[in-house]
Amino acid sequence: MNDSFLSTDIVFLPFDVVTSEEGYFICRGVNRLLFQGKTIPRILKVLKEIPLHKSFPLYQVLQKYPKSIRWDALQLLFELYRRKYIVSTIDSKIEAKETPIDLFYWHFGISTKQVNSNFADFGVFIVGVNKLGLKVYHSLLEAGFTFVHFIDDPDFRRTNVNHQMQNIKVWSMKDWKEKIIRKKNCLIVCSESGSLPVFSGWNQYCVEQNLPLFPVYIDQLMGYVGPWVRPGETACLQCMIQRKNSFQANDKIELIIDANDFLLKSNCAYSYPLLNLCADHTAFEVGAHVAELSIRKYNSQLCINPYSGTTTNHKILKLPRCIVCSDLESKGSYSTLRITK
Repeated sequence: MNDSFLSTDIVFLPFDVVTSEEGYFICRGVNRLLFQGKTIPRILKVLKEIPLHKSFPLYQVLQKYPKSIRWDALQLLFELYRRKYIVSTIDSKIEAKETPIDLFYWHFGISTKQVNSNFADFGVFIVGVNKLGLKVYHSLLEAGFTFVHFIDDPDFRRTNVNHQMQNIKVWSMKDWKEKIIRKKNCLIVCSESGSLPVFSGWNQYCVEQNLPLFPVYIDQLMGYVGPWVRPGETACLQCMIQRKNSFQANDKIELIIDANDFLLKSNCAYSYPLLNLCADHTAFEVGAHVAELSIRKYNSQLCINPYSGTTTNHKILKLPRCIVCSDLESKGSYSTLRITK
């Protein structure tokens, strides 16, 4: 605590007070602060009478207390200020009527206005004109993204959804690369029938172009969301494919089947609730990426098994000699030392 805090203009955000045998809990969102002491009830009684979302000089708030408890009140106010229950006028970016979304982003120290601005500046291209791609599209719009376009790759066009594509921008494989004019973009590749090997072309392109890639697909009646492919930072999809194959005794058979998944119509099996789960998780992951929320690491894949009621996280590690993203492939696996007399 310093003198600058005493001269701060502060704004009170909404919070609740819960009384228990242990003391007084001040609750906001998922945060809980426990205060104990004989003067706490008197201090909190004054705080609950202060209007929310209005600026007050700190000294003016302190003057509401008798001198005998003013020091205790100052300590409590400083703790609330440190935990962002109270914010300075400069940092106050919450609207007068706080929404659940405002409160959600408050936990991460960012405002809804800033998040929406980030979303508006970010371009999302969905590869896959199919039902899963459409679910992802609508989830992204609901999350707040405004620039969401489709890329019509024939390999990922599984179901007839043309009647649902009205007023949705769809780029052909020939034209889309010339239209990426934004500096901040990502690709979301959607598949309703697994087939990781078919992702390879997009994986290699994104690694070469330093473009973030996010896969979401249905495979063997389960949903897979991620992992993020961030060139130079995380493993790529080829790393995941090679590690997956190294643990399968019949990997050659699996590769043959996977490579022909798009030709096997009977291999496309899903339920609409599963598509919705995958789409909503995708929108959350992309939103967390754009808003820079440190929720979980990028090098993991979410596996959704609604039939057993489980959702698991699988860590994806880089492959040291990956043929797509490894530096060893470009620099060579050995060096030659020449010694001259």
